[in-house]
Amino acid sequence: MNWLTFAIATYLLLLLQVGLRGLFDFNVTAIEGAEPNLLLILMVFIAMVAPLHTSLWAALILGLLADLEQRQALVVAGDEPMHAVLVGPWALAFIAAAYVVLQMRGVVYRNSPLAFALTVFIAGMGLYLVHTAILSIRGLPFLPGEAVAGWSATQELIGAFLNLVYSALIALLLHLPLRSSERLWRFRIPTGPARRAV
Repeated sequence: MNWLTFAIATYLLLLLQVGLRGLFDFNVTAIEGAEPNLLLILMVFIAMVAPLHTSLWAALILGLLADLEQRQALVVAGDEPMHAVLVGPWALAFIAAAYVVLQMRGVVYRNSPLAFALTVFIAGMGLYLVHTAILSIRGLPFLPGEAVAGWSATQELIGAFLNLVYSALIALLLHLPLRSSERLWRFRIPTGPARRAV
């Protein structure tokens, strides 16, 4: 894979995701507004085409960027909530979601925008379930570490579902530009046992 193309695409999508957050925000419930996860869409695109190790490394990088982009309010014993960056929850969740796509990609028709959007939705379910589980475990009293302030796994999962619906709709629009740029990515797909995944 061409890592320069990956860096440029990641930068552009992260810039759109962060910079246009208020524009993307779609309040449909009392829960935090829904917004698409553009890094998830990019990860699914890469995992559907790239070799195993490349897909997992790309997922790790995208997850670390998602971790660095979001700040969590942590509850420290008796004090006001402290805002901090938690590195790890999104990174592990992106790796899990990439693994879901890697298991599915043999039966998904890559040229179909609908199949791409459905894959984004299914991989996103794995992504948000792992992320929610990690932050929920962090709040258990017998484990070290501070709990996330105001954390509710139920609200998080409802918000995640809305994010996934929104992400799948955006994936329908991004499918054609991503597929047409495949030449720039220079994916090397192993076709037999003689080829080694890079």
